[in-house]
This record gives sequence, C-alpha cells and structure tokens, in this order.
Amino acid sequence: MFEIMTYLHDVFRIARYEVKIQSREWIFRVLILFMLLGIASYQVVLQGEWFDVSWDMIALPSSMPWVNAYLFNIAQTVLAIFVVAQSWQRSCLKGAMESLYVRPFDNSIYLWGKITGIIILFILLNICSIGIGILLNLFGSFASFNFWYYLFYFFFLTLPSLFFILGLGVWLSGMIRFRYITLLIMWCIMILSMEWGADVLNGTFDFSGNSLFGLFSSVAGLMDISFFLFQRVAYFLFGLGFMFLSVYQVKRIPNQKRKLLMLVYTGMCFLVLGIACIGLLIMRYVQDVNARTSYRASFACYW
Repeated sequence: MFEIMTYLHDVFRIARYEVKIQSREWIFRVLILFMLLGIASYQVVLQGEWFDVSWDMIALPSSMPWVNAYLFNIAQTVLAIFVVAQSWQRSCLKGAMESLYVRPFDNSIYLWGKITGIIILFILLNICSIGIGILLNLFGSFASFNFWYYLFYFFFLTLPSLFFILGLGVWLSGMIRFRYITLLIMWCIMILSMEWGADVLNGTFDFSGNSLFGLFSSVAGLMDISFFLFQRVAYFLFGLGFMFLSVYQVKRIPNQKRKLLMLVYTGMCFLVLGIACIGLLIMRYVQDVNARTSYRASFACYW
C-alpha cells in the first residue's frame, strides 16, 4: 500500500510540473482562449435566444449538451495533437527537463506523470466549456436543461477521445521522434477518422464519436446505447494500450526488463480488448445488414 501511495505521489508531482510548464506557453493560452470563445460563439448563434434558431437545435434536453461536447471534441483533438508534439519535443531539448531528470523516478512514473498532467489540463478545459454551456443553457436559450447529459457526454464522448489521441500521439512521438512527421500523421488520422470513418460501419472507425447518434429522446432515451458505449470503450482501451506501450520509448534511464515487459504486455492486452470491441461492432453491423436484406427480399417476394 505504501509503495502504491509513493508511486501515485511521484506521478502527481510530475503531473503538477507538466501543468505548470504547459500553462506558461503563451501559444497554448491563446489557443485555449480562441477555443472557448469559438465554442461559446457557435452555441450562441446556433442555440441562443437572441437569434432565429432552428427548433431542431433546441428541441431536446440533450441538444445543448450534445452540441457543446461535439464542438469541444473537435477543438480538444486539434489542441491535443499540438500539445503532445510540443511536450515530447520539450523532453528532447537539452536542459529543458533536468529538474525532473535528476530525480530517482523510473520511466513509467515519468511518462504517466506527463500524461496525467496533460489530461488534467484538458479536463479543466472541458469543465470550463461545460460551464459556459450550462450558463448559456440556463440564461440564454429556450432549450430545456438537464445536468446529467453534460456528465454523460463528458465521460463517454470527450474523455475516450482524449485518451485515444494522447495515447496514440505519445506512442507515435516516441516511435518516430520527428515532430513534424508526427504532426502530419496525426492530422491525417484525425481527418480520415472524422471524414471517412464517419461514413463507414455506422461510425465505428470515428475515434471522436461525433458521427454516432448521441441525442437522448425524452421518451426512448439514447437509441442503440450499447453500440455507442462499446464504440467509446474501444477507443478508451486503445488509448490506454498506446500509453502503456509508450513506456518502452522512454530512454531517460535504463528500463527494468521485467517491469518493462509487464507494461508492454498490459498495453497489448488493452489493444486486444479494444480490437475485440470493434470486432463485435462490425459483427453487429453485418447482422443488421443481413437482416435488412432478408426483409427486403421477403417484401419483394410476397408483395
């Protein structure tokens, strides 16, 4: 128990340092400002009571939480790609991280601390975005208010996307070690996933989940919630898997072979579980297509 507490204490110490370093970047502050102002402005125009908004944008209690999470999901993906690349580049610069390198942390503590710090930053940003959405929902829109929808989209829409993009970004940064190539690959993955993946297998390959049907009906709830949850859990597992595998790329101090193998095997297990979830979604999609084909054939035969 004492070892676990010590491990967590060291992780959060590095996380606190990462939060301070990242928050001092003026480019990061400017991007945050534009991101939050952009989300607020877009929601005001689409769903505010001061404009001639379409009724379908405010008809359901989940309309405003969904749009808020949808917009933040896109913004956090773009910002996270730059943050991961910048953080890894900072680690490679001589003299940039010596205050941490001289401490007796193993590589897993160092990496998990940096990832935890970035996650904390984005969670705080998400809370700010949700707060803006709630204020607009209560005082600037005709839409109904339900706080639980904000929590649902926070945990099952934006967080899995964050874990996936951070895990993949850290793993690619360690594998390639060239910032601009990593940025190019990440941008390509983002565009392909959100554009092409949105139209394939009901959005199975859209890591952001924005293409999934996520609106709650006041009568029936979320349609096909099992598909939605399996898809989000899959990308959360992928993110964790890449994070565990990334420890192998950290060369700050020599890795303990036994501990390194355990982390790598854990990461591979998470990836396999994520692949299994995607496989179940594909099987379900094929079954639905076959059922529809059978229904059409029966209708054509007996009509």
